[in-house]
Amino acid sequence: MRGIFTVPANESEVSHLERALDAAHITPTRLYADKGYASTANRKKLRQRHIKSIIMYKAQRNTPLSPEQRQANKRISHRPYIFEQCFRTAKRLFGMGRASYFGTCKVNTQVILKAYA
Repeated sequence: MRGIFTVPANESEVSHLERALDAAHITPTRLYADKGYASTANRKKLRQRHIKSIIMYKAQRNTPLSPEQRQANKRISHRPYIFEQCFRTAKRLFGMGRASYFGTCKVNTQVILKAYA
């Protein structure tokens, strides 16, 4: 286990990419991510850290994806399948589809203990 941090469910993933990288305690050369992390600010932060950004593109209101962006999303979408398996296993075997406690600190402790299991 590299590192775990939890945030409240009412907060977006977009603003926590840098914190997730710091929690992992590694320096990757490239980062695969889904549309939840798609923002120009995140791509800029990755460039500053000399990390190649392989984040899926997200369509904006009144701005559909270009054919190149759709093709890139199709190529990227095969990779996340590999590391999403651990989340499905945690939900299926350890009941992590829903938190048992209230409060970020308690939920973080629950996630850490179940990750060790």
